[in-house]
Amino acid sequence: MGWEIYLMLYAFVLFVLLLIGEWIPFALGTAGAFALFVSGGTAAFRPLGSVIWNSLNNFTLTAIPLFILMGELILQSGIGERFYRGISALLRRIPGGLLHTNIISSAIFSALTGVSIATAATIGSAPMVGPPMACMSVSFNTLNRTLPRR
Repeated sequence: MGWEIYLMLYAFVLFVLLLIGEWIPFALGTAGAFALFVSGGTAAFRPLGSVIWNSLNNFTLTAIPLFILMGELILQSGIGERFYRGISALLRRIPGGLLHTNIISSAIFSALTGVSIATAATIGSAPMVGPPMACMSVSFNTLNRTLPRR
């Protein structure tokens, strides 16, 4: 059989699995296992264990979930919000205080942790806590004219 027939067969298997409601990662894995079996029989599964182990035995793949966990713990404990409010109180008077608060708090937090993923998880959701537009000044600048009034 040519590669076109194989492609249509794999696409059909994937489509049927997705159509019956299989989750996408499991449907892709099952279609991949089917492709291995069709192309090489059971001999194609022999090196699969070492390939999976070598792919997952990586420091980066271990560290990233832990960094996200660290950011989530800091966010849920309220430390991130208090840190953000403290920087916001310092920069409230200058024009564009919310923008400067985001930039400076992200810079300080990423310098403290050294991890951009934890910074994005913690500081990224900190401005959403509290009343809307709490950090915005009431001056008549271009940004203030485009924001809706309450």
